[in-house]
Amino acid sequence: MYLTITHKTELAFVESKSKFIGILFPCPHLDAFKAELANVKTTYPNASHYCSAGIFGNPFSHRSSDDGEPSGSAGNPMLGQLRAANLVNVACIVVRYYGGTKLGVPGLIKSYKAACFQAIEQTERIPFVKKNILEIRGNYEMLMRFYSKNHKKGWEMKTLTLASEMVIHALLEAEAMEDFKNNLTLFPLLEFDVVPENQ
Repeated sequence: MYLTITHKTELAFVESKSKFIGILFPCPHLDAFKAELANVKTTYPNASHYCSAGIFGNPFSHRSSDDGEPSGSAGNPMLGQLRAANLVNVACIVVRYYGGTKLGVPGLIKSYKAACFQAIEQTERIPFVKKNILEIRGNYEMLMRFYSKNHKKGWEMKTLTLASEMVIHALLEAEAMEDFKNNLTLFPLLEFDVVPENQ
């Protein structure tokens, strides 16, 4: 069973004079990852390395970065910790301030794994429920009737746009998709698409 998290966790420790700061955070897509990485670089400026790993998207993809550390000494070990914990839509950034003592590749692997593992252990994990992003379009009156009859059936409205036609963006649990399609057939003037998440 996949798990995920709902809030960010940060922790720090010192290993052989180098300071490591582990930041674990919810990350549904690549744009969220890039935004948090930029935020971390602002919060912790002039660090030696900003190594990272994440599993996110729809479908899931993964990424990792050693950010200048020896190849395979940071990003992949962190990614392994996320996988071992069955985490999805989660990423981890580990900031390192070099303290003057070289750790060697085994020492780096140990430290980056530890930063990610400790952040995971300190964060509440919950079951992951896959949701699709829907765009539902159509006549205002019919769309409101559909919403009033179905909004408690596993989906939630995120945005509503009034233009030449009304558009709702909603999140729907994947397991409720068939019921959603069946209910929509009762409203022939409505159309919908599944919107891909940012990759």
